[in-house]
Amino acid sequence: MIAHILKYIWNQKRSNAFTFVEIIIVSIVLFFTIDFITVQIRLYLMPVGMSVDNVWQLQLIQRNYNDKTTDTIRKAHLMHVEQLIESMPETECVTTVRNFPFMQNHRTYGGYNEIHFFREDVTETYAQVTALELLKGRWFTQEEVDNKLGVAVITADIADKYFHKDSVLGKTKRLGKVNGNDFPEVIGVVRPIKYTDFEKPQSTMFSPNRIDETFRWGFPQMAIRVKPQVSNFPEIFDQEVREKIRVAEFGMLPIKHVATYREEANQKVTNQIVIYGVVTGFLLLTIFLGVGGIFWKRVLMRRSEIGLRMALGATSRNVNKI
Repeated sequence: MIAHILKYIWNQKRSNAFTFVEIIIVSIVLFFTIDFITVQIRLYLMPVGMSVDNVWQLQLIQRNYNDKTTDTIRKAHLMHVEQLIESMPETECVTTVRNFPFMQNHRTYGGYNEIHFFREDVTETYAQVTALELLKGRWFTQEEVDNKLGVAVITADIADKYFHKDSVLGKTKRLGKVNGNDFPEVIGVVRPIKYTDFEKPQSTMFSPNRIDETFRWGFPQMAIRVKPQVSNFPEIFDQEVREKIRVAEFGMLPIKHVATYREEANQKVTNQIVIYGVVTGFLLLTIFLGVGGIFWKRVLMRRSEIGLRMALGATSRNVNKI
């Protein structure tokens, strides 16, 4: 029946030109829509490489910036807040961050010769807060972070592409120098990570650095991992930290769960999927009505002939072959 209708549309292409063009357009749109949705689903199903469950974000702010406020004062305030959070029994660990999955602000893109990757300056507790999966080696120690030693933890895709698997860890100079510096000593390899659900895992090199040493972009953010059984952490945080710190020049934005940032980061892609789906559904409905109208017109035109043939004893199969 479908082949018969398509054949009829083709034979009557002048009168059915609009429907024929619609079928071509819908076929093209449907192809790109399915391709887009398929790619997004595949990206979404890729492992994030870390866990942000039970992780909250805190942003410190400076109400009145003036020359009297030095980096030393801001650092002391930041460290005081961090110590209060660490002392809370509901807290597992806390780290200062400039970027974090689903809420990144300023990711630094760099490279050594042919190696290109994102570079993240992190602390010794970053891996614990993000639950990074360490595949080889180890993470930074506090001494390496405080002294900013020339070590690095890289994602597995960098290790597989640019290093021999039997010599990933340790010092290496085979890649030459960039700005007079050798590639840092690799002390660990972690699973590739995604900063949003709908993107490919990013090649990343983690370097040890006290992020609170620089305040070019204001206060760094804090990522706080709490114990799984804690359900009212914002209320506890307000009582244990916010109310104990009353500094006129400094303040805190409301604490926010990373899952909220995740929803916001995914909203753009999910909105695109919905829009593409609605447009494609509308076009399919238009085609269905157009083809249905042609079929109905064809039936009306041949109803008397079909009735006569069936009255003479023709079967439904014979009528369909006409």
